[in-house]
Amino acid sequence: MISTLKAAFALCIICAAINLHADAQLAIPEPEFYNSVTVVVDGKPAQLEKQKVIMRTSRNASAVIVGIGKVKVLGSVKGERSPVRITKTDTLRFLVRVADNTKDPATVINFARFEINKDRKSRFIEVESAQTFSADTQRDNVDFIQFKAAKYGLSSYLITVINLLPGEYMITLDGSRELCQMFGIDEINAEKKSN
Repeated sequence: MISTLKAAFALCIICAAINLHADAQLAIPEPEFYNSVTVVVDGKPAQLEKQKVIMRTSRNASAVIVGIGKVKVLGSVKGERSPVRITKTDTLRFLVRVADNTKDPATVINFARFEINKDRKSRFIEVESAQTFSADTQRDNVDFIQFKAAKYGLSSYLITVINLLPGEYMITLDGSRELCQMFGIDEINAEKKSN
C-alpha cells in the first residue's frame, strides 16, 4: 500500500514538472534579433514599439526663479500612447532575446510604467531627482515591475507579468538601456464586459 502511494506521489510530481516545462515553452520561435522583445497575445508573437529614450532635466518654478527648488532627470519618448495596444488581461507573456540567458533575468530586464506628459505629447519616467543646495540626490526613482522569468529556447527568457493596470509600459535590456520597447494596456470596454 505504501509503495503504491509513493509511486502515485512520484507520478504526480513528474506530471507537475512536465506541465511546468510545457507552460514555460510555447510553440513560438525566439525573436529574430538579440535585445528584442515580443509580446505573446493569443498564442502569437507581436513586436513592441521601439524608441530611443531622450534624457532631459525638469525644474520647478522656484528653481527657475530663485535657484532653490527641485530638479528632476527624466527619460522620455515621443507620443502619449504606444501604437502597440493590448487589452487588459490577468497575465501577459513576453519573449526576450538576449545574448546570454544564463544570467539572472532581474539583472538583464527592466520593466516599468510610464507617466504621461500631455503638454509635451510624451511618455516619461523619472530617473533621478535632487533639491538644489542639498547633497540629497535620489537615484533610481523608478518603480520597476516585478515579473517571473524562465529560460526559453537557446538565448531567450519567457517573462510573465500579472495584473498590469491600464497605462503605458516600457521594457529595457542590459546593454541597450537607451532603447525602450513599449506597449500600452487598454481597459476592457463596456461592450466586451457585457458579453
